[in-house]
Amino acid sequence: MKTSYGLEYNVLPAERLNDFQGYDRSIAEIQIANCGKIIVDTTYNQPIDNEYDLAAIYEQLENEQSK
Repeated sequence: MKTSYGLEYNVLPAERLNDFQGYDRSIAEIQIANCGKIIVDTTYNQPIDNEYDLAAIYEQLENEQSK
């Protein structure tokens, strides 16, 4: 998937939490609490921790669900 400004990301199910350790796991847990999914960048396959990016992605995911 891609944001309107070009950031490419993937959405993983919460069951993939064990794929991450340390800081990445903490970020994944926060994302699960916020939207029920883990959002990772496509380059490094790590959870995105930039609040600006996450706000845009959460909005995009919310719009897709409401369709």
